[in-house]
Amino acid sequence: MDSDGCIGRRKVQSVYVSTVKQLAETVRELLWSLGIKNSMTESPSTRYGEPTGETLYTIRFTTFTDQPTSKLHRKICRKRERVKKTRSCFHYLENIEPLYGKIPMQCIQVDSTSHCYLAGESFVPTHNLAAAVALLLCCGDGEERADVYGCAADRQLSSTTDITAFVLVFPPMDADDKYAVLPHFWIPEDNIDLRVRRDHVPYDLWERQGFLQTTEGNVVHYGYIEKYIERLGERFNIREIAFDRWGAVQMVQNLEGMGFTVVPFGQGFASMSPPTKELMKLVLEQKIAHGGHPVLRWNMDNIFIRTDPAENIKADKAKSTEKIDGAIALIMALDRAIRCGNVNGESVYENRGLLVL
Repeated sequence: MDSDGCIGRRKVQSVYVSTVKQLAETVRELLWSLGIKNSMTESPSTRYGEPTGETLYTIRFTTFTDQPTSKLHRKICRKRERVKKTRSCFHYLENIEPLYGKIPMQCIQVDSTSHCYLAGESFVPTHNLAAAVALLLCCGDGEERADVYGCAADRQLSSTTDITAFVLVFPPMDADDKYAVLPHFWIPEDNIDLRVRRDHVPYDLWERQGFLQTTEGNVVHYGYIEKYIERLGERFNIREIAFDRWGAVQMVQNLEGMGFTVVPFGQGFASMSPPTKELMKLVLEQKIAHGGHPVLRWNMDNIFIRTDPAENIKADKAKSTEKIDGAIALIMALDRAIRCGNVNGESVYENRGLLVL
């Protein structure tokens, strides 16, 4: 930061720039390993107002006085005090110990009070590292299936901060086939730049790449999403759409008016535990194909799994590090696909019974 970076006076945001992509990516990995959330953007490099033909990689992040990233006094003075309740306090490496020799091993449980692993490129603390890594390694085949089950996840309609997710799950055609996943995501168009700067999440890049869509205005336009789902229904045989029974009442009525079968779905342990456990099993067996969708991968990285005294599990949105709307929608849609199956009507819950981990 002393030579290739700066710290702004007003927003107290650190900015690191480089024209070497590998160096920039290594700096990002270093920041994540220190628990510092960051974002990287690409732009044409210029010198004295003239293009150089190179790509400029700009990394933005926020650090505090207890986490210095520079030795220059003028830059250190621009750091701000850490607020105890800030979300940036969540990611930390407390201890690193060397491992000598080549010892084959597999982590079963971390010896700490939280039992958390650091998973993914962003080093997100999570209980289910194996499930997250397995999901990242799955790949899609792009095949269109006869039947599909969907789920829309967004508890707060007209939200300016949440992501609206609609995930389609295609049941396997035979025993050797996979569950295919086709996710869709939306955020308001007017605040995408603000969200990139505030959350250090590359929403703008995902939007340009086609992995994320925007709707006009500063709140999600649900009329647009309803029309989008209607067009999906013309392409696929969407047999059911699961919705959180406490949200999206108007959208449920509108989709039912379009001819869709809409199924209410609870968010408690009783409803969420069986499909969550089944998802963990399927990803470990590499039976989920999602095409490496980056927004869904990010959602899965953020997920925090809560367990009740009866060892039922569910994703906890309040304790998760970031947005998990896509993960919730995937779990709900997977439940409907498992229960109803393909046209033969078979359900894995009926044939095999519930899975206990």
